[in-house]
Amino acid sequence: MEYDLENENLPKRAKTESAPGHDLDLKPKKAHFSKKGQKRDKINLSYYMKFIPYSKPKVYKSGSKWHIEYAYNIPAELESLPIYKGKKRQRFKVYKNLNRLKGEDKKIFAEWLRDKVEAMLIDGYNPFDAILEIKEHLQEEKIKNETKTEPLYTVLDKYLEAKKQAGISKKSIQSYQTPINHIQAWLTDKGWDNKPADHFTEEDIILFLNERATLKKWTAWTYNINREFAFMWFNWMESEKIILKSPLSKRLTKRIE
Repeated sequence: MEYDLENENLPKRAKTESAPGHDLDLKPKKAHFSKKGQKRDKINLSYYMKFIPYSKPKVYKSGSKWHIEYAYNIPAELESLPIYKGKKRQRFKVYKNLNRLKGEDKKIFAEWLRDKVEAMLIDGYNPFDAILEIKEHLQEEKIKNETKTEPLYTVLDKYLEAKKQAGISKKSIQSYQTPINHIQAWLTDKGWDNKPADHFTEEDIILFLNERATLKKWTAWTYNINREFAFMWFNWMESEKIILKSPLSKRLTKRIE
């Protein structure tokens, strides 16, 4: 989730209350609660705080240098990284041109920025999302580099053979053979005869459909049929554990009219 604080309009006056729906300043007032009641409320607040992955953002002032600061729980997926070893939380600082202002304007903007950051956190913002995405991408690349999956070219031959073994008619076999001929010819033209099946992306399949449709002047009906076969190929490979997961998603669900 991304937020653009640069384009937010500066409020006319500072917001001094906490962001809506997340009041962490609950402190029982002596005039309304007994000592036992105060203790109970503090215990309840402490209990709920365990489920909040971040600390309440605050304004920190060091001379003319101000910033908003909060801490966020380090995700379990990142705890093994050396940079986070032995840590439970990571502190984050937000400046966003705060120190370009002076006087009352600086105070107003600081309080607004603090509340904006808190609202972002309440709304689900996680400062570790970008790092998690990079780590996931690196893991996927590592798996791809270590895999010994057969080339897509030969896997498609096995797919066709599996259909024959299933006892389908000769006429149906021809309907399966034609789209396979198209993609195998395309793979040869691209020099991808030996490219592993699990190295193919959705972008690759879209490229195949578009380039082959242009070359062979496919009608919309022919394009859609080949598109359907692409789904069947990769779903079969996933079910047969030839690949971990089909690369095709909702991007290819839209048919050409």
